[in-house]
Amino acid sequence: MKKKYIVLILLSFLMAYAQADDMADEPSSAEDMYPEVEMTAEERMQQRQFEEEQRLDEYANSMRRRDWLKDRLIFELGLGSKYPVMGKSGFSFGLGVEYITRWHFAPFVTYGLIPESTDPSFEAFKSQGGTGYRVGMTYYLNPKSPMHIGIMASYGDVYYDHRAKPGPHGNNMDLAPDVRELIQCKGWEFDLSISYLTNEWYFLNFIAGIYYIGKDSNPGMEFNNRGVEVSIVTNDAGVEGIPSSGLVFGLGIGFALPELFPDDTEVRRRERAKKRGN
Repeated sequence: MKKKYIVLILLSFLMAYAQADDMADEPSSAEDMYPEVEMTAEERMQQRQFEEEQRLDEYANSMRRRDWLKDRLIFELGLGSKYPVMGKSGFSFGLGVEYITRWHFAPFVTYGLIPESTDPSFEAFKSQGGTGYRVGMTYYLNPKSPMHIGIMASYGDVYYDHRAKPGPHGNNMDLAPDVRELIQCKGWEFDLSISYLTNEWYFLNFIAGIYYIGKDSNPGMEFNNRGVEVSIVTNDAGVEGIPSSGLVFGLGIGFALPELFPDDTEVRRRERAKKRGN
């Protein structure tokens, strides 16, 4: 009986010893279990630097501090009002340049082409084409939002129409007999614009406003041979030339350069981006 107890004690001792030996051979940590993923001191420093740069980039681009409008130079292309003019029979096509200052005031200048077209009422006649210009100033709101509302005032070609009777007339004696003379209206225009602009390169712009050419010098009115002032843009009775004011619309796209005078936070962000790119 004693031999049986002695054998059981020996077996228990051997099993405990074997279990302790197995535990001693097991890895003491995840790094011991997977030595191939163990990071060196240099790699840990690079990881911490990468995480710090991510945090700094998030702050540099955060809406808390970002002014999307500050010191931006924009090259624009569009049609209709501002680019530079809308008319009774269509839109012009133009280009321009605009600079948004740190105070969000943005002077601009545009120049464009009024295309020659076929008269919509009489296909045998053509409407003369020409060129136009506009200079103005926009004040942009909502600098911390990608969508910006702008209040705009400008001077230049604000509207155009065509003489009702085709052929040479007045100071434009070189017109063909089937071409209606272009009549351009210079004056003031006041607009509201909705623009999209972030730190990316693209710029979108929609304009709606009112032009005013004045009542004293209406280019759509002339004196006839009897000394009576009549409309030259239409044969309809009761129409007094070109309306002195009216609604106009325009649409533009553009290429915006990065902020030209960035603060220290933005300078360091660009340096980090350039370093990653290299």
